[in-house]
Amino acid sequence: MRPIKFRAWDKINKCMVCSHSLTWIGFDGSIWTEAGRKFDTPNMEIETDGTLEIMQFTGLHDKNGIEIYESDKVKFHDELTGKYFVGVVEFKDGSFCIVTEFITHYRLIDYDMEVIGNIY
Repeated sequence: MRPIKFRAWDKINKCMVCSHSLTWIGFDGSIWTEAGRKFDTPNMEIETDGTLEIMQFTGLHDKNGIEIYESDKVKFHDELTGKYFVGVVEFKDGSFCIVTEFITHYRLIDYDMEVIGNIY
């Protein structure tokens, strides 16, 4: 079982935010924070923030032990072609995959990968 962890890109401050700094994460991946204003109900209200772009941990590490998250750019060796490619980690069709300019590689675990950055 893989650990469920998140990080987020702060669109305003242009930096990564660790998962322990996130308030609530909705099932659709939206970030929620305590409301900045009072409402007429006795319950604690929350509202969507919209300033953070959420990324989930894949459960995998690259060849240097770095955690791999959605939106990471990875360099990987394709054993079938013998070539190196650069792609972006995305969640598609129920699994994490690497999307390159030419093709989507669905078996993320089969590649010798190195995180070289992220899309931000």
